[in-house]
Amino acid sequence: MTWTAVAAITAVLIIYGLICFYIGFNGWVWLRLNRPMRKFKYAYIALIIFLSVSLFAGRFIPIPFLSLIGGYWMVIVGYGLLIMPIVNLLVFLLKKRGI
Repeated sequence: MTWTAVAAITAVLIIYGLICFYIGFNGWVWLRLNRPMRKFKYAYIALIIFLSVSLFAGRFIPIPFLSLIGGYWMVIVGYGLLIMPIVNLLVFLLKKRGI
């Protein structure tokens, strides 16, 4: 494996990690509005990590269940990247107007 391939794989994994962090963090901010959810913080982090890793684990470990979870996670990531920036912008603008 060449250094170019290693750099490309590393860049893809870093970008994927940042996207998963963005989705997980926004999900936690939306769940945090309900104060009793604070006690589930570590369970939520573990769930996001499991979902993020299941995409790659389902490809390399022959367990169909992980592949299925990874596929659904990619759907969530795809739609989340389309919807979350719009929602964040709308919430910001509504807070700025005082609504």
